[in-house]
Amino acid sequence: MTEGPRWFVLRVLRGHNPVSYRHEIEGCGMELFLPTSHRIVRRGGRSEEVEYSLMLNYLMVRTHEERLRDWLTAWYAKHPGEISAVRRISANGEMDSLLTIPDDQMDSFRRVVQCYDQTIPFIDPSSELLERGDEVRVLEGPFQGLEGVLISQQGKDGGRIILRLSNILAVPTLEVKPEWIEVLRFAPAGRHLYLKMDSFEKKVAEAMKYVERGQEVPAELRRVAEVFCRRYQHLELPTRHMQARFANLMNLANTVLKR
Repeated sequence: MTEGPRWFVLRVLRGHNPVSYRHEIEGCGMELFLPTSHRIVRRGGRSEEVEYSLMLNYLMVRTHEERLRDWLTAWYAKHPGEISAVRRISANGEMDSLLTIPDDQMDSFRRVVQCYDQTIPFIDPSSELLERGDEVRVLEGPFQGLEGVLISQQGKDGGRIILRLSNILAVPTLEVKPEWIEVLRFAPAGRHLYLKMDSFEKKVAEAMKYVERGQEVPAELRRVAEVFCRRYQHLELPTRHMQARFANLMNLANTVLKR
């Protein structure tokens, strides 16, 4: 059974403008994703407007693999080395099959890059910066549903979400509000999980005093409980001890909220 069209990543030789391949690619019936902008350059004493790619030397095409391979073979015969398909890297470090991007991940990528009108600030996907970030999901706003790695300044719960495309590209969103972020997994090397739990334990203990006296819980403490439940409702924890402690905190939060 023939597989349907998929998204593939192409890399253009440095010094060549990816925009110049648009006519050839679209003329072959392949869908192209290549966000661009324009700038004024001077050539031969004259100013002219030039269209350029925001994605450095990358472009994405959606097509059947057989059609892409045929097109690349034909193009290579005329222009060797100019453009190539990015391949997966196997466990032993060797080049494997053509890299494909799932449709849902590609949709997220398109939403992120459309926020930029200048060159997209790509990040090395193997960066230590990403290893220190928490894995999160965006609950509201223009990036709703996007999952990635949260990079935030110390002491802040909001920040930028880094979206990875396999092992080749990573791109940050614009700033995302803290109340729009749900944490799925804390960074393995981070200690802020303990700080968050310690901080919330103090707040929920204060709120429970009102509950036990049959009094209305102040709005500020209710808000803390609401944010905790919303932000960590699907959190995965590595040890049973942490899971038990977290489950107890979540139960107390729901008690405060009368759920």
